Amino acid sequence: MKHGFLNLCFDKDLRTAHRTHRDVFKWASENGFDGVEIYLPTLPELSWRTIQEVKKALNDYSLKVSQVSHANPFLSRDEASQSYAKRYYTLAAEITSVLEAPLLRAT
Repeated sequence: MKHGFLNLCFDKDLRTAHRTHRDVFKWASENGFDGVEIYLPTLPELSWRTIQEVKKALNDYSLKVSQVSHANPFLSRDEASQSYAKRYYTLAAEITSVLEAPLLRAT
């Protein structure tokens, strides 16, 4: 059986920069995990530079991405919020493809 986990389990450390994604991936590799689920809000920014850094770190530790997930209120009736949510979801789908993850979860 393959094992993975959601990087959100390190949420407080990731968001306050006590631990980097590379630190998490190193820990996962050393503890027998095959992959991780990437929760987009834990990334410092949604830029291609950041995604490439994440992808390199994953490759360095021979980890796969089981799925990419994000949280975005895309059911708002406000047009500006709907437009933002659609763009965010499109970006999340592109990131999922770049990271070669089989699933994108919207929560």
